[in-house]
Amino acid sequence: HDVAQLVEADLAQGLLPIMVHTVVGMSPYAYSDNISHLEELCTNHGMVLSLDGPGLALLLTKDPVVQPLLDVLMNPRVSVALTLPLYHVFHELPTALWLTYIRMADQANLAMEIVPP
Repeated sequence: HDVAQLVEADLAQGLLPIMVHTVVGMSPYAYSDNISHLEELCTNHGMVLSLDGPGLALLLTKDPVVQPLLDVLMNPRVSVALTLPLYHVFHELPTALWLTYIRMADQANLAMEIVPP
């Protein structure tokens, strides 16, 4: 099933979907969901788009493959929760830290924290 069909089915049953979660890249250049499609779905239904995975490490590069993800993160109309396991970026860290970024739609402020395991 397409996620949009699942959201519509939930709405038809009187449920209120609040979030879509996806893993961005099983490795930096491997499989990833269609982030632009999920962005549109979340914007249309007021849901949070939650992203995590090793593909987010590409945000630290100038690789053109990251542009759709940057477009989502810069869209003020979509709520975003992004979690980046820092060990995908800094392999020499003695512990696995996570960086979390949260922005609600139409709000300029954001919350960011680094969480130890």
